[in-house]
Amino acid sequence: MPEAGERFVHTSTLEETGSAAVHLSSNQRYVALGDDRVTLGAYTFLSDSAIKSDDVGSHYYVHLPLRGAMYSSYSGAAVTLTPEVAGVYRPMSGAFLGHWKAGSRVLCVRLSADIVHEAAQEITGSHVPYEALRTELTLPMSHPKSRAWVGLISSIEKLKPAPEMLSNPLIYRPLAESIVNGFLFAARHELSDSLNKSTGPARPNIVRAAMDIMESEPGRPWTVSSLAEHSGASVRSLQEAFRKHLDASPMTYLRTVRLRRAHEDLRASNRFTTTVADIAKRWGFAHLGRFAASYRSMYGETPLRTLIRE
Repeated sequence: MPEAGERFVHTSTLEETGSAAVHLSSNQRYVALGDDRVTLGAYTFLSDSAIKSDDVGSHYYVHLPLRGAMYSSYSGAAVTLTPEVAGVYRPMSGAFLGHWKAGSRVLCVRLSADIVHEAAQEITGSHVPYEALRTELTLPMSHPKSRAWVGLISSIEKLKPAPEMLSNPLIYRPLAESIVNGFLFAARHELSDSLNKSTGPARPNIVRAAMDIMESEPGRPWTVSSLAEHSGASVRSLQEAFRKHLDASPMTYLRTVRLRRAHEDLRASNRFTTTVADIAKRWGFAHLGRFAASYRSMYGETPLRTLIRE
């Protein structure tokens, strides 16, 4: 609960705290890269303040005090954040309560769960369960990767006075990709060791060819045989190459691509004119129950919840 003398705001999710912070702070800076899936901000709090959110929401958040301190209660733990320790908040993980001292300046990073998950799968080249990206609660600045990541964010945040730079997709897309990839490498989670190993030998041509085919035409009724034929390889060599370099079969990779496309359609569709079954069928999932189970494993929520929320 808020302490005596604090200015207090209560929101449903952390997504809503951006507008709330405007009333509690001054000298705000806010930068959105592209479609708002990657946003950066910095706030100076005018007085002792507290914000309570019933749930973190559908994004990852990183809060790093540039000056002063922040005290937060989240996921059953109480954490003190300083310029040496940033806080990391996971999507859909319960209530949040943050306290900021007067004069504190905080750097805030918001990343959609979708873009983080997509980046993890792109880096590893394999299916990534949603649970594997349950990040630790803090990000110590004593780690070189953390400092490098924050340095990148600080340099981009300073581009706000030149909005024409950040509205150019040739500029903001690689910047957003660098921020998301940097977050995955800097934060600690179950996938950290795999990500650090992912910079090893390049994938062979047959794997890259098959991946490109599935990404470009995921709706075709592919079989291992047809993928092998289009990739210029035998069925056995294609399966062995996928297993060696991606730790997955070609059909498992195809299912991951289709789940991602289904997720994109669920987010973009009107819940009053489209059903989960429509989208599942569109992407080749004949068994609705299995589709829902695979989707939940990948995105941490049911397909219906995604459709209704969006």
